Amino acid sequence: MNSEITSSGLVGEIANYIWKRTDTNPSFAETCAAALVATAIGPNVVVPTRMGDNRLNVFGICVGGTGISNKTVALDIVRLMARGLGKKLERRVLLPSKFSIEGLANYLATETNWGLIVGDEFTTMITQRSKTWLSDIMEFLSKLWDGYIPQYVTIQRGVEGVPFVYVNFLSATTFYLAKLLKREGDDFFIQGTGCRFLWDLDFRRELMDEDPSQAIEWFLDPFSREELMA
Repeated sequence: MNSEITSSGLVGEIANYIWKRTDTNPSFAETCAAALVATAIGPNVVVPTRMGDNRLNVFGICVGGTGISNKTVALDIVRLMARGLGKKLERRVLLPSKFSIEGLANYLATETNWGLIVGDEFTTMITQRSKTWLSDIMEFLSKLWDGYIPQYVTIQRGVEGVPFVYVNFLSATTFYLAKLLKREGDDFFIQGTGCRFLWDLDFRRELMDEDPSQAIEWFLDPFSREELMA
């Protein structure tokens, strides 16, 4: 966890604005700023790499104590800025934060194929995975980050698909997420979803009721989680 904002330029300015007004994790403030800037830039700018061209979309999650990390307050500011950005661009950039897979896929196909999702509590997606409308949420999030959604079948319209999407994603949760993933037995990182996120871990442990060391170990060393699963 950084103790101050280290980014420069527009990302640094936005990050400082969020951080000074919320006292959230500075790293998360920078992630929020990067997601906003990436949303404003849009899908037409890429970073060339040896593995191919990468778009700038950002998936970020802040993990910290309830009432300590000021995660929700920071996300509220992001929503306000995203709405203002939409007015400047004369298009809607703030995507629905609560959705079914089919519903969001249809929205991206019919309304806009790029924007920013700002969700309050990431663990809600995990705990509701048993529901039909979120049963494949992990794979779906991976596809959103990758930039495409495979064809899907709807009762009313038959086979549909979105050839290209550009989505940025921000959310927050507590260290309970690690315990939840342990209980679910989900290969969250090996499957690939967890590796697509920037994890901003808030270590202000002196204010936390529980020692989150085991949860922290889960996030920092996901490939040795066999001990946690025992």
